[in-house]
Amino acid sequence: MTPEEIAMKLTAHDHEIKSIKHRTNDIEKQQEKNTDLVIAINKMATTMEGIQKEQINQSNELKEQRKQLDIIDRRPAEDLRHYKRAIITGTAMLILGAILGAIFALIFK
Repeated sequence: MTPEEIAMKLTAHDHEIKSIKHRTNDIEKQQEKNTDLVIAINKMATTMEGIQKEQINQSNELKEQRKQLDIIDRRPAEDLRHYKRAIITGTAMLILGAILGAIFALIFK
């Protein structure tokens, strides 16, 4: 091999090495971007987990509030039933007392 051929091959190798370095730098930059993206996605996933837990807690609280509201809504109806029974019982006792009073009045007259 002549010195000129050696010089040309060295120049070609030098050019190829520079190209490889350039591509390596591009790959490293892309890798940094990918790493940043992975970190951002991880943060987003963590945030989403927190949001999901909060939604579950709010859903449970809402269910509990609905149960309490149902109890509050039923209370007046239960009170009304109680008063109806008391009125009906009182009226029945009054009628029965009047009938018995009339019967005793007729018997002891």
